[in-house]
Amino acid sequence: MKNIFRIIIVFSVILFLFSIPVSAAEAYSNYTYSSDREKQKEPQSVYPTGTLTGDAMGVGAFNSPSDIYIRNGKIYIADTGNNRIVICGTDGSDAMVIAEFINNGKADTFNAPSGIFVTPEELIYICDRENGRIVVLEKDGSFIAEYGRPDTKLLSESIIYKPQRISVDSAGRMFIVAESVNLGIIELDSQGGFTGFFGAVEVQYNAFDYFLKSIATEEQKAAMSVTVPTEYSSLDIDSNGFVFATVSVFDKTNFSEDIFIRKLNPLGNDILQRDGYTAPMGDAKYETDEDTGEQLLSQFIDIKADKAGIYTALDARYGRVFTYNRQGYLMYVFGGMGDSLGQFSSPVAVECDGNNYFVLDQYCNWIVTFSTTEYGTLVKDATVAYDERDYEKSDELWKEALKYTGKSQVAYNQVGKALLKNGEYEEAADYFYISENRESFSACYQRIRTAFIDRWFGIFLLVLLVFIVALTILKKIFKRRRKNRKAENR
Repeated sequence: MKNIFRIIIVFSVILFLFSIPVSAAEAYSNYTYSSDREKQKEPQSVYPTGTLTGDAMGVGAFNSPSDIYIRNGKIYIADTGNNRIVICGTDGSDAMVIAEFINNGKADTFNAPSGIFVTPEELIYICDRENGRIVVLEKDGSFIAEYGRPDTKLLSESIIYKPQRISVDSAGRMFIVAESVNLGIIELDSQGGFTGFFGAVEVQYNAFDYFLKSIATEEQKAAMSVTVPTEYSSLDIDSNGFVFATVSVFDKTNFSEDIFIRKLNPLGNDILQRDGYTAPMGDAKYETDEDTGEQLLSQFIDIKADKAGIYTALDARYGRVFTYNRQGYLMYVFGGMGDSLGQFSSPVAVECDGNNYFVLDQYCNWIVTFSTTEYGTLVKDATVAYDERDYEKSDELWKEALKYTGKSQVAYNQVGKALLKNGEYEEAADYFYISENRESFSACYQRIRTAFIDRWFGIFLLVLLVFIVALTILKKIFKRRRKNRKAENR
């Protein structure tokens, strides 16, 4: 009897254990920032789907790859340690390798290729870093041209020219980020001629610095700390020809939240919108090193310009991927440092293909693939619809997205914007009130007042006119009656 009782207990425990719902621990969580700059948890927008490795492609393991680029359904990989370029489908299929090419009748090879860009015509531009040149190839690997060190005295002779990242616009102009160059992005014309430094950031001095330098001797000036201009880490060009660039090195004594990501127009001026609750700077809530006092800010190492003004930046310090809309609102975050699927050890490059994301992990020698969830797809589609001025569709999609999250200030704000553009001011004001967007809320009520005046002002004038006419007539009637009464009394 005791044995039967023990068996029943053990069986019950087993059933209980199996009845507990089991779910894999999330490798990361999605969040945005609220109006008071606090992290606000959001539904997962992007989930990991797998990894792409050189071995699985049949071309052998990658060795410290540095960059990837996607064009026309193909991934182009700068496999730095193996001195080669690998091309494959976005699922890793049909892989081919370019390890050498014929240059002026002689066999030529790469030496640590670190950056890659592919034009719509599938011309391949490669930063051949240790060879100090840009190599241009046909899609089959045939050599077209090479461009060495820029011919300019502005580039100090003490700097060894090492191009790291490259983007090319529709006119064939090359924009190059080079190692240890802090004068801006190097711009070359379509023939490789040096045009200038593009998007250089002016060094910000305060009044006290100016005063000290004005009274200091030459020896004292030399001993003063030098304010270091910004050093770019990556760039990408969108379909409208604007250059999106990330900054990795800047003078922290002149820190500005506007420095991390820049959108440069043809004149090299920063026109990035920063209307979000925080500037596009990665994590607005950052830690401080207890020993050094250094602010452990996000360190962007790569950027991808997507459609509809959307852009995605990769943070090398924390391994997070931040996606922003045209106005600078944080849409969603994914990734992180770790060894679970969806996390990274040394992320160096990010790419986007529709609703799929690809992050290159240099240490693990693989590409981690991601896709958007239903919520993430709604957020992106709603953003695209708004940018295409289909405000009704954008409103519908954002409201659908709100079914997944009842607290998202960003979602409420975007619904409000769509309603505002559609002329539904009162409903828009309600959404702006929830999202704590005071400026847009005030704008709505200003338009409501204007609409009220426009609607009723004519009627008000008509009523006033009728009232004045009626009053005038009544006065005349009263005057006549008085005259008549006076005449009767006589």
